[in-house]
Amino acid sequence: MIKKCLNHEAIDLTEGLQQRDFIYIHDAIQAFSCVLEHALNTHDKEKQKEKVWWNHYEVGYGTGTSVRQLVEWIKQFSHSTSQLNFGAIPMRKGEFEGDFANPEALINIGWIPQFSVETGIKQALAQSKQ
Repeated sequence: MIKKCLNHEAIDLTEGLQQRDFIYIHDAIQAFSCVLEHALNTHDKEKQKEKVWWNHYEVGYGTGTSVRQLVEWIKQFSHSTSQLNFGAIPMRKGEFEGDFANPEALINIGWIPQFSVETGIKQALAQSKQ
């Protein structure tokens, strides 16, 4: 989407109503770093297994953003003239409408996300222009 918006291309899309828990790559990397740091915080190998290796950590903000909103932000923040053709593509069979992480376990070990979805888009756009 970023590349197409930067190239001012027309983009065919579904209605974009499906919600996803989009996360900026920096926050995702920080989540993994937090888990590793937490695991290595103890020298007892059995406690390491109990603390981390067998735990389930969901990486995400725990909130949903519609695909439509995400694409509209990309267009807005890139100052694109792309035509967004929402509804030009049918939804895939079996497409689920919402998918959100539960970051509680990550937050409990000290992970704190630093970027909103909007800020993450702006950062990604800045990187794409370099």
